[in-house]
Order: sequence, then C-alpha cells, then structure tokens
Amino acid sequence: MGVYIDDRPVDQRLKVRPYDRAAAWLIALLILIGATDGLMFLLWISPFLGYEVPRPQIAIQLDIAGRGDHAEGYARDKEPPGVEELEEFMEPEVEMLLEAVTDVVSSTAAAWDSIASNATSPAVGSGKGDSRPPGPLGEGEDIIPEWERWTLKYNTTTIDVYAQQLDQFGIELGVIGGGYRLVDYASNFSRQIRKRQGKGSDEKRIYFVCSDGKLKEYDGQLVRKAGIPTAGRIVAQFIPPELRQQLLNLELQYAVRGKNVKNLSDKNVYVPIFKRIRKTIFGVKRSGGKYQFYVISQSYRS
Repeated sequence: MGVYIDDRPVDQRLKVRPYDRAAAWLIALLILIGATDGLMFLLWISPFLGYEVPRPQIAIQLDIAGRGDHAEGYARDKEPPGVEELEEFMEPEVEMLLEAVTDVVSSTAAAWDSIASNATSPAVGSGKGDSRPPGPLGEGEDIIPEWERWTLKYNTTTIDVYAQQLDQFGIELGVIGGGYRLVDYASNFSRQIRKRQGKGSDEKRIYFVCSDGKLKEYDGQLVRKAGIPTAGRIVAQFIPPELRQQLLNLELQYAVRGKNVKNLSDKNVYVPIFKRIRKTIFGVKRSGGKYQFYVISQSYRS
C-alpha cells in the first residue's frame, strides 16, 4: 500500500487554502447562530424563571380619619349626634339588603346603626354632624382609605387561573347578608376548599366587592362550590394584612419613582405622600412561575 508523501516546500504546505477559509467561516457562522438562538431562548423563558431583586418592605401604618356611625356633616359636633341627625342620613333600604354587613363595614366604611327609640319627629337636626369621611371612627390623617383608593385588576380568562391567584395571595372570599348573622368564608379554591363562619365584629381586614361582571361571576361560582348560598347576599374579597402591606409598599414605591426620597420608612415622610394619592390601579402579572401585583397607574389630588 502506497504512502502519500507531501514533498512540497513548508511554506506551501502551511498556506491557508480556500477550503480552510470556507470551513472557518462555516464554523464561525454556526457558533453565531447557536449563540443567537440561546439568547432568544433565555429571553423567552425569562418570564417563567425570572428573578427580581425584592425591594425592602417597610411597615406602613396609616391612621385614617373616619366618622364611624356619626352623621355626615360639614364640621364637628362637640356632642354625639342626636336621633334627628342620624335619621336624615340613614339608608334603610341598604340595611334591609345587608342585614349582616353592619359589623363588617365598621372595619372599612361607615356603619349605619338602627335606632331603638320612640322618637317620631321628622325635624331636621340642628347639629353640624361630622365632617370626617366615611370609615372606622377615629382621628387621623386626611388620606383616602384603601377601599376607596385601590382598584385590583386580575389577569385571567378562566376560573381555575383566578382561583390560583386568590390562593397565592391568601385572599379569602366572604359572603355577607341575606338574613345570615354570620359571615361565611371560603378559601383554598385550587385544592381542597376550606370554609368557616365568623362574626362580622371580629373582622378587621379591608375588603373589596368585584364590579367586573366576569370576576363577580367567578366569585359566586367559587363560594357556591364550597356549598355557601349566595342568593340575596354579597360576595367580598378579604385582603390579608400581609398582602395589604405589599400593596401599600408597591403604591408608595410607584409614587416616588424617579425621585430621590430619603428616609422613606419614616412615617413623617411617607404619610404626606399617601395624602396626595387619589387612585391606584393594581394589575396581576406572572413572573418566576408565580403571580404578583404591580401598579398599572396612579392619579393624584390637585
């Protein structure tokens, strides 16, 4: 068997041939295409595996002024409002519809209490009433309360995805009114549904009632799946304290975005910021395999 011996001069043998150039260009092109594909794959998968550096959470405490069960007015009475003042502003049709709401509402809005009295005078009261906004009775700052300031928008097209979002955020659905003295609660909708009953007077969480037709229907379906009757009743979303703090922090961070605000954890610093906020709209997005709230938009008082 013959052996090929290249007897060309060394400089000829080491000379780059057209074949070598073509092979080198082809290999470089394949590497470039592979790197580009890898980068595009990482960009595609990043929403599922993405990691966001958590912002430090501060414990936000807002003392919001509220008139409780006092009559609405333009100033402040030194004495508690009389029967005539309360009768002018009472809404009996709301009371008849929400018989069990009074206790719950005391934690988030004005409570209209029934008056046990023999008074029949239709005279308009002479008192000034209470100029504080609706809400739990107390002194505080002129801040629009969360249940009036916030709008929560869920990103969902199916009831199963909606149930997963409620479970992850720890939101409990409560069914109020309809002649029932207790509030019926349900949670853990994407697994084994848990339900319980509780007194409205024990409720300290803020709550929201869905105005969106689809989500309102989903809320009704979920509590009925738990065996809770909904006829003539209101289904509300009760926000856990941990989630409330998260939303407050998101709201605050959005309000100071692009600004160099120091000592943001100082109550004297963040309270004036919350005083300016009129409305905050939150949305839900999926990141890192989980759902999280984010601020869509925010408007401010003039």
